[in-house]
Amino acid sequence: MYYLYELYSEEELRKKYSEREHTSERVDWFFERQGLETLCDSLRQRSPSATSQLSIHDSLSAYIVTVINRILPSQIRKIKATDSYRFSGASFAFPDVAGNAIIDALTTLPENPTDMIGIATSIRETLTHYRQHEVISTWMSVVSHLMLAAAKAGKSFCYPPSTEIMPVNSMVAIDWCSAHFGQPESHRHHMSGHGLLYLRVFGANPWRGDDGSWHSPGGRIDISIGVPQGCRQKMLDILAQGFDSIKIG
Repeated sequence: MYYLYELYSEEELRKKYSEREHTSERVDWFFERQGLETLCDSLRQRSPSATSQLSIHDSLSAYIVTVINRILPSQIRKIKATDSYRFSGASFAFPDVAGNAIIDALTTLPENPTDMIGIATSIRETLTHYRQHEVISTWMSVVSHLMLAAAKAGKSFCYPPSTEIMPVNSMVAIDWCSAHFGQPESHRHHMSGHGLLYLRVFGANPWRGDDGSWHSPGGRIDISIGVPQGCRQKMLDILAQGFDSIKIG
């Protein structure tokens, strides 16, 4: 919650977000479900602990970290994952109450910038810790106090861009099934904008073929992330090589 201690006026905040958009280039990519499952299974088999707990999301985040670390002069040292506690079962968590029931889980990564197993395992261990009810309660108490103080002062906070911290926000679990928009199956919301090294993950929407018919996404995952100016093509080239371009362990 380091970002809650620096507050800005509304005018300052607009300037901060505008600068964030213009200091990076947006990269969009997609991954087939089968490829992600294969990657996750491979990491589980090689992980020294909690092998059965590693998720596809842990594996995908770890993979993106290794890609970024291959194109930047400095390595990512932490991941700030936005995690929902709506269905945590905590006594204060009510699934039907509107609002963002989220916490930010901060993971310190291994020294080896391409250790995908170590990175994925660190992410999983951090999320397991942050999902304990007493940890959620303490985190929310402190954050609520800081946010209320900021509101009373007429100011707000922003997520400062950093080349050492990769924020991760996933919308994969959110299915806007009540908003059909003329598409089959379901509709997945894709947020606009981008920030430096801000990884956003989405479930793919159905896509229309050349013949005009709609096709199921089949579990495909879309991502977007902002990279420093001049790094976009480098990242696209590595992503195009597939998972085989990264040494797992």
